[in-house]
Amino acid sequence: MAYNNDMKKAYGFTVVELAVVIAVIGILSAVTLVSYRSIQIQARDNAIKTAVAQAADALKLRASQKNERVNVPGTGDGSIAGNTTAGTGQGWFQSGTYANPIEDRLISEGFLPPDFSKELKSSTVSNNGRILMFYLCENGRSAVYASLNENSGKNDAIATAQRYNCYPTNPSTPFNSYNMNYIRVF
Repeated sequence: MAYNNDMKKAYGFTVVELAVVIAVIGILSAVTLVSYRSIQIQARDNAIKTAVAQAADALKLRASQKNERVNVPGTGDGSIAGNTTAGTGQGWFQSGTYANPIEDRLISEGFLPPDFSKELKSSTVSNNGRILMFYLCENGRSAVYASLNENSGKNDAIATAQRYNCYPTNPSTPFNSYNMNYIRVF
């Protein structure tokens, strides 16, 4: 058919072209959302790891300044470890668990910032949102445990090595009971 000046030129896109563009946008948004979720999980886990390091450093600093040993259970003498489960020096680190939890004590004495663990979030915890635990190791050292959002092979390998460092005879404590999959021994 020959070109005729009387024919009007059509403007716009065909339905097929629009469908292709919509499909490409849909695929790109799906990939972006998956990546964004992964980045959020990594950011939360990094915040938890930083909090564990901060808690361990605060415990060491307090023990140094008060001339105490972190790894000795308290006997009601005001030592930091005496403020957990029945004075055994082990248990939940965070506020709302014991009469005078370790976190509250470290905050009131200026070793941790106010609302230290308030913004920490883990999807693997079913313990009223508590993520951190303090435990005494069998070898005279101490440990802060945490529950990360993502269980990865790398985290598991590191945690297993640290658990054996803390509990040579029973490395599953307290990992199995409370979904704790990160540990810092000091």
